[in-house]
Amino acid sequence: MKLSTTLLKLFLILSFIMLMGCDQDENFEELAPYRSYTALLSQQGAEDPVATVLENTSNLTIIWSRIGAGKYLGTLSQPINMDKSTLLVSTPPTHAIMRIRFNNPTEIYLEAIQGINAYTDNYTSVSLEFKEYK
Repeated sequence: MKLSTTLLKLFLILSFIMLMGCDQDENFEELAPYRSYTALLSQQGAEDPVATVLENTSNLTIIWSRIGAGKYLGTLSQPINMDKSTLLVSTPPTHAIMRIRFNNPTEIYLEAIQGINAYTDNYTSVSLEFKEYK
């Protein structure tokens, strides 16, 4: 019993010493294997989509424009590495599908579709998530 108590105390002391030696400036964003941008998109009528940014560890700004009914272009403030990036979007109950893709390292193309070749506007709280892996 005495040996196990001594080993436990030694383990705790060594763990504490290791924690004290860690760089205090490191945070979760620096340790994560990716940088991310997460936002909720809303769009009404002939207006451009509006993004409510929930998280942005990628230091990106995305400017959205409506280029036609149900078709939108997001222009990125800086180029991304498309070979190490993912892009996800949700579909609201008012639409059959939301389709998204990278056009190039500085552009995202988004479509809101309701039926076959029927592009339509007007949606709220569509989630958009971009991740660029290191």
